[in-house]
This record gives sequence, structure tokens and C-alpha cells, in this order.
Amino acid sequence: MRSPATQADPGRDPAPDNGAGASSLATVNRGVVAAVMTVVLIFGTGAFGADSAPPPLDPDLGGDTTRSSDAQASFSFPAPNLTTAERRRFEVGDSFFTKNWVTAPASTDARDGLGPVFNAQACSSCHVEDGRGVPPDPSDSTVPLGLLLRLSVPGESATGAPVPDPVYGGQLQDRSNLGVPAEGTMHVGWEGS
Repeated sequence: MRSPATQADPGRDPAPDNGAGASSLATVNRGVVAAVMTVVLIFGTGAFGADSAPPPLDPDLGGDTTRSSDAQASFSFPAPNLTTAERRRFEVGDSFFTKNWVTAPASTDARDGLGPVFNAQACSSCHVEDGRGVPPDPSDSTVPLGLLLRLSVPGESATGAPVPDPVYGGQLQDRSNLGVPAEGTMHVGWEGS
């Protein structure tokens, strides 16, 4: 199994090994260590062991909102039980999801307001067909657009979730408007395990 060591680091500080096969260090523009995390992609066996499979899911897990489709665009479909008004709201929301946003002020006022820091110009840039981002390719050193780096500080919220970094929030924003520095950059390297 191979795992990516993801590093967000303008200063290229070495990433400490945490013994899990992959390590990463996120450093932001001011040289502050924002997070240390491990990114491990697991292929094949996982939490259920080498000889077992996850329990089968109910084919109607979503109840009346279930849509039976395994097409590439299946996450793009609205729930089949939406009313006409709900379907209209779905389509409006989907248009905001798929269109590129631009820096304000702009000639278009419907889609301006991008930045000052961000991960992509449109949600669909990372979430192709409303799905997940693409995992990194070990043969390519380019960080894919859909890869993000979560940031947190020690502890957990009242709901048990990670506590976002108080300055940078819950994820590294690696792109920015012209003249504004991004929070940091990511570099992907591969280690064998």
C-alpha cells in the first residue's frame, strides 16, 4: 500500500514521521505551523479486516428521497419526491454550485464575491458531477484541485468534531485573489509503507 504525504509548506520544512506510513506538515505564510496531519488513502481492505466486507446497505437508505442510479452523474440528481417549488430551489442552488465565481466588483453582480482566499472558483471544480474530489496520482507531483488540507487545533468541539484553527479555519485556502497571499501551498510526496 502506498500513502501520500501531503505537505502545505512555503518554507519546505521537513515533515515529521508519525509512524503511520505518511506524514505531513502544514505551514502558512507567516511560518506558523497550522496543523500536522496524516493523509492515508486505503485501497482494498480497511476497517472491516482483510477477510470481511462492510455490511450491506439498505437499497432505500434515503427513504422517499432515494434515487436508484449508479450513473456517473448520480449525485447531481434531485430527490425524486421534491415539489415544484423545492425543485426550483434545488436548480437555483445547483447553478451556484456549478458556476465560476469572480472577484468583486465585477461586471456580473450575480456571481461576484470570490475570495480573498479560496480553494477553487466553483464548487464543481473540485466536486465533479457533485461527487468527491480526485485523489492524488502517485506518478504526478501536481496537487489535484479537489485535494484539500483540513486544519485543526488539539481538542474537540461539544459535538466531538475537530476544533478549527482560530486564524485559518477548518481548511487551508491555497488560492487567492490577485494581490492577496494564499494561506499556504500543498506539496504531495509519496512514501512506501
